Amino acid sequence: MAIVDAAPIRAVQYQPNDRRAWLALGLAVLSATACVVALVLPYFAAGLPARESLYLYDIDQLWPYTSAAGPLVGLLSFWALAMAPFISFAVVCWGAHRLWTLRAAPGRDVVVALALLVSVCTLGWS
Repeated sequence: MAIVDAAPIRAVQYQPNDRRAWLALGLAVLSATACVVALVLPYFAAGLPARESLYLYDIDQLWPYTSAAGPLVGLLSFWALAMAPFISFAVVCWGAHRLWTLRAAPGRDVVVALALLVSVCTLGWS
């Protein structure tokens, strides 16, 4: 009978200064900011009665798109419509997994929880 020398499985180490958490929070805040500037701001600035009525108008004729920051708002609208839902879903999945794997660690990562919260709110609007 042969004995197999296998390395022990390492447990997940808790690192309070994890850069991945800050990257996730940055992506979550960027996605939320893009949704607010490109979708929510024109909705409230035009005084529309329902969120669905925003799509009845030509959105590039509404306020932030006609201002001097119009090209930047157009770029943010691309991010908000094409990228933000997928980025937010990825951050939610990663954050939930990260919080679950670190559930026994003292002082769970607050940055991960904040990124998770911002991404859930972004998905709720999208």
